[in-house]
Amino acid sequence: MLAEPDALLPVELARAVGLDAPAALPAEPDMSPETALGRVLASPVLAAMSLPPWDNSAMDGYTIRASGVAASGAG
Repeated sequence: MLAEPDALLPVELARAVGLDAPAALPAEPDMSPETALGRVLASPVLAAMSLPPWDNSAMDGYTIRASGVAASGAG
């Protein structure tokens, strides 16, 4: 359509492009994750219940001392 992909469209052309856009796909409530890859949701997904049912924060990692790194000669 345009020679430059980052160029701005004139308002009338942008309006025409938007109005000529294809309609939404029909709803497909049951589909595998592989089929859903690359699609977006039309509305948020809400869980029926929270798991676990309490506030939870998990962490996995390591702690190091800066003096230990300096003493190793790394960096």
